[in-house]
Amino acid sequence: MIDISKLGKTPDYVKKQELNIEKTGGSYIPSITVLTGMSPQINKQNEEKYVKGAEAGDLLISAPTPVLVKADEGIEFIPAVYREPYYVVWESDNAHKLDKMGNRKEGGSRKKRVGEFTTLDSALIACDSEFKVPVKTIDYLIFTPKYMSKDDQKPIILRFDKPSRYRLADDFGEALSQEGSVSSVRWCLTSKYIKEVDNPYFTFDINAVDRPKADEYKAISTLAEEVKPAFLGQRKKPVTQISDVNSNVIM
Repeated sequence: MIDISKLGKTPDYVKKQELNIEKTGGSYIPSITVLTGMSPQINKQNEEKYVKGAEAGDLLISAPTPVLVKADEGIEFIPAVYREPYYVVWESDNAHKLDKMGNRKEGGSRKKRVGEFTTLDSALIACDSEFKVPVKTIDYLIFTPKYMSKDDQKPIILRFDKPSRYRLADDFGEALSQEGSVSSVRWCLTSKYIKEVDNPYFTFDINAVDRPKADEYKAISTLAEEVKPAFLGQRKKPVTQISDVNSNVIM
């Protein structure tokens, strides 16, 4: 569980019932990735994607010019908007099957994004072949004060789209719900190494740091309204009848 009790009472300047829940998703905004041993950014032989100094466990902000953050440093952030869970359908583009997490089963296979859907039912209907799979996805639009100048404050997407991240997403969402405001806490995003016998991996970790200052909170609330159109868009409408659905789905 994520503990925010050490932060004390929610400041008076924080508006209650301000969860900013949105049900639609939209255009490209940089997101944060945890690098693994298979990430091209740590492979010096990959001239196109290699990032100098990158190691497994580091965090990468996928901006036009990628920003590398070392694992022990972490990224302090303040959430601005929460988007309700949705489903992204992925398809292998060269007849190689994907596993239930949307990952490639065979080396060399590439995958493409088919679309986003507001319900699992409608996503399953779009999975009309064994080479397509829906993946549950949860997004937060966040601001990272350290990586934003006063004249160029850019939002980032914190995305939970893997089974290894769903428990953390639930704990994080529960903490925000208890606060009654999505932007009342400054958090630190780091990575942690999970030592599973067959498949060890790196994943996100989140800890409460402090309360945002009043002027910081006000600025982020204003910026959130300005960038919502880029964060939001119209997904395909839910379909209520299902036939011949594919069961390859991660909940």
